[in-house]
Amino acid sequence: MSHRNIDHNFTPLNEKIHQTIECILELSKQLFEEKIKYDTKFDDNVKQQLKKIMENLIDSEHRLSLQYDVLNSINNQIDADEEINDQSSNIFEKIDKYRDIGKLFDEHLQQSLQANLVDYKNHNGYRKLLRLVEDDDRHESQQNTSGDIEMMESEEFSIPIDPICRTLINIPVRNKRCGHLYDQENLFNLFRKNSTIKCPVTGCSNKKVTANDVEEDSRLKILIEKAREKE
Repeated sequence: MSHRNIDHNFTPLNEKIHQTIECILELSKQLFEEKIKYDTKFDDNVKQQLKKIMENLIDSEHRLSLQYDVLNSINNQIDADEEINDQSSNIFEKIDKYRDIGKLFDEHLQQSLQANLVDYKNHNGYRKLLRLVEDDDRHESQQNTSGDIEMMESEEFSIPIDPICRTLINIPVRNKRCGHLYDQENLFNLFRKNSTIKCPVTGCSNKKVTANDVEEDSRLKILIEKAREKE
């Protein structure tokens, strides 16, 4: 006797999860497009929430897949046992053997979950979402840079404040990822303590900044030097 009716039960669930992932991607795309179109901003938590939703969906998809594998494994074992067992075996002995099948399933599932951790970055849906987020981060960086240039070219230029020590910037360095400015000495004092830091600007979502992520802003440096000459 075969117990293989598992595919019929799991396929609709997998399809629903896949459809939800595609829906989240489409909504995220529309959200970022509207943001650029109307030149609006939203809290950085929105991007983190989108990632968390996607991670939860991938977790569900992953768990469902492992449940399917475990059920198939147990199903195959039952079929194999029935072929081996003497047809005259007492029915109560068979029932007793599989009395704790639910417990067996839970144990095998936990072992499988521990042995097969979720790799979000290799999931196609998660990679697509990350590309949308990174594209928006680049757009924001370009906007920040444009705003800085306009400030530089205005007659009311003033030396920017370093976000680390809240003092005037001497040698300006710019983050190539998020576009924020820092004082070189203050920033590298942080790097001496930790090679990787979070962007010091309050609210910035850039949590991994290294010395390779920043470069001197030579144009701003000239403007700062000229401003100091006028003091």
